[in-house]
Amino acid sequence: MARADIDLRRLSRLAAALVLVIAVAVGSVFGLLHHWRLPPGGDAPGSAGLQAVPAPRLQSAPQDDLAAYRAEQRRQLDAVGWEDRAQGRVRIPVADAIELVAQGKGVR
Repeated sequence: MARADIDLRRLSRLAAALVLVIAVAVGSVFGLLHHWRLPPGGDAPGSAGLQAVPAPRLQSAPQDDLAAYRAEQRRQLDAVGWEDRAQGRVRIPVADAIELVAQGKGVR
């Protein structure tokens, strides 16, 4: 016949183990906090070489910036010019490049 009673010995061991784990975790946290404590009026260790991060540039009219960016990109796509003069690479409009590739002249 099965026992219906709870084994108090196993339950007390489990509770003791749980209390021990919690005590070790809390002790570790307090130990780390004590170890990392800053001296009064002092900076964090190793922060002497760090630079302050600049504040973000907020855009009051991002639509205007986006339109200017797209216009510059469009101007570069539609313009003829040197991409890299030393290597002999030029920039031509996309429509002209498609036409050259269709004619078989796109590759040297």
